[in-house]
Amino acid sequence: MSENSPGNELKSLSPVKNRWRIQHVMTIFLLALLIRGFYLYESRDNPTFQLSIVDARTYDQIARGILETGKLTQDLFWQPPFYPLFLTGVYSLTKGSLLSVKILQMILGALTCVLVYLLGTKILNRKTGFLAGIITAFYMPLVFFEGELLATGWAAFWPVVILLLLLKTKEKPGILHCLILGFCGALSILTRPVFLPFFLASCLWLIFVLYRQKQLKFSLQRVLIIAAGFLIVAIPTGILGHSTTGKFRILPFSGGINLYLGNNPNFEETTAIRPGLAWEKLLRLPEREGIENIYEKDEFFREEAMEYMLKNPLKFTKGLVHKTSQFFSSRELARNVDMYVFRKWSNLLRIGVWKVGKFGFPYAVLFALAVVGAAFWIRRIPLPLWLFLALYPAAVILVFVASRYRMPVVPVMSLLASGGIVAFWEMMIKRQWPKLAILSAIFLISAMGCSSFGPFPEERLNFNAELYYALGVVLQEMGHPEKAKEAYLNAIQSKDDFVDAYYNLGVLMEKQGKTNQAMDYYKQAIQADPQSSNPYYNLGVLLQFQGKTDEAIRYFLQTLKVEPSDAYAHNNLGNALRSKGQLDRAVEQYRLALKYKPSYDVAHNNLGYALLRQGNMDEATGHFQKALEIQPSWPPALTGWARILATHPDPKRRDPEKAISLVERAAKLTGYKEPIVLNILAMAYAASGDLSRAVNIAERALEIALAAGNQGLASQIQENLELYKKGKSRQP
Repeated sequence: MSENSPGNELKSLSPVKNRWRIQHVMTIFLLALLIRGFYLYESRDNPTFQLSIVDARTYDQIARGILETGKLTQDLFWQPPFYPLFLTGVYSLTKGSLLSVKILQMILGALTCVLVYLLGTKILNRKTGFLAGIITAFYMPLVFFEGELLATGWAAFWPVVILLLLLKTKEKPGILHCLILGFCGALSILTRPVFLPFFLASCLWLIFVLYRQKQLKFSLQRVLIIAAGFLIVAIPTGILGHSTTGKFRILPFSGGINLYLGNNPNFEETTAIRPGLAWEKLLRLPEREGIENIYEKDEFFREEAMEYMLKNPLKFTKGLVHKTSQFFSSRELARNVDMYVFRKWSNLLRIGVWKVGKFGFPYAVLFALAVVGAAFWIRRIPLPLWLFLALYPAAVILVFVASRYRMPVVPVMSLLASGGIVAFWEMMIKRQWPKLAILSAIFLISAMGCSSFGPFPEERLNFNAELYYALGVVLQEMGHPEKAKEAYLNAIQSKDDFVDAYYNLGVLMEKQGKTNQAMDYYKQAIQADPQSSNPYYNLGVLLQFQGKTDEAIRYFLQTLKVEPSDAYAHNNLGNALRSKGQLDRAVEQYRLALKYKPSYDVAHNNLGYALLRQGNMDEATGHFQKALEIQPSWPPALTGWARILATHPDPKRRDPEKAISLVERAAKLTGYKEPIVLNILAMAYAASGDLSRAVNIAERALEIALAAGNQGLASQIQENLELYKKGKSRQP
């Protein structure tokens, strides 16, 4: 063969192609990293840069808790477990550095841009792929989320990886490719469970293609290898889940409530609920049915959502239309943090993310270009890409929509958008004006269409106030009360009817012992939102502590008017009624507290003592025992049960020795300094016949009660002491 033969010519071009590819990869990676690095530098002054809030705070605390205690808790599975485990790994290597996490996420984002280039090159051509990588590199909403302690960067990374693996495995279905595909698919689902429909459908597509290309036996082997890759991740995760929650599972416990948020009669309002009092009220819904277990709560919300879907098909369909319009809206809909608020700390964000009226940049442009690209290149786009663009949005829309949940479609849409730009360019070069006019019309209609939806309830919220409120919550948790107070006041300055900020200021003042200021803030919270139960409850507790029982009862009743299932309000109302001698009403309230919160140890204990005073010792025993099942070393419950065993009128039910054992534990736990406990201990010894010891203990109890100024208790002890001295034990 001569040197100028076609074969030699192709061989000589191969190094050139490789050189171009390397140059493109390096250009895209470095440009993307430069943009992300500059954004990170610019945003260093934003107040959450080194202080994570809301969901980011939750992830951060889970990771730090694992490192500090060396133990996993069920909190790991409240949300998808991949990201907190990722944070744990990074923290363990960087001594808990938030900046290190953000830098790694920026590198991951740059790598995603490179993968978009490779995917575009594989599907369309090198020029289109390069442009797709550049678009992804400059897409500032994605850059913003990559700078937050959120799983968004990983969620954008996985679909590109999976699409590349699918196409590569189709061409060369080797064992390693199939194994990695299953492995990455599992990790994607542990990052966002809504990837599950796409991953399953794409794997079915791959198996079908392999079946047509190869024999049935070969395709079944590849199915098993993909499944093995998936199980390599899923089985250890399930074991972790079982060790922390008692259930073998890989999906989070937030699935039920997330499904409920977007599928209930008030879905527009619930999807706009922010962290705070309204969110806590929503979480308490299962308690109306006496449900406390985390699995049962998850199932409760799931069943509520499914019942709504089945019984209200028209409203459910209306909700899907509403959420679809949210998903494709040109504006960025905030979940807990609003990137539009953060524009003040970054010029890049100010340039790259903005909105005028209903028009939002850059999504409107990206979406319109993607529609053009899809129309122009429709025959070149493989089915897995269409599956992703159909099934991932559908899964998100079925639950509820927020900007960060649609970010995973951005890299794929960037690929289509680059195809749209190339289509425009080719039409202009070839002067195909009619086709150019059609593409222009498609572009304009698409841009106007995605900018015509809304405004949505989320967009009416004051996220500037929400930001300062969230900062106040974190600062309060970290033990910086003055800074927290300043943050709450900033939130109120931005939103003067911010009930959550007023309420938290009340809690802050209460912890500092500033009772009057706390009460003022609680009253302002009530004025801001009369339907919020927590301020009523806290006011009732403060008034009860001050001895203003009638006023306390009034606020507890108001609490229960707003939130009938508030077990704590029922319990405290019972205490207030008992202090006024209304024992029957108190017992009723304790029973209601336990109806809504069966594991409420305090209510069990209080009901036990109330029943004891009514002479119902047998039922009282059951409640003391239940309290001790929940809290095994709790002096009040130990003492209550011991009193029954020491003084029961039925000799067969009396057990002085066990009573001594129980109350001795209580006395030891209280350092033998609690007169009530010592009084019961004396009763137990007297019941056992050891009257001399009963006298000694009763005298000690009397001394402590008198020193504390507790005349009522001192009188009871004195009365018992006289009986012991006469050789008698105390009977009920």
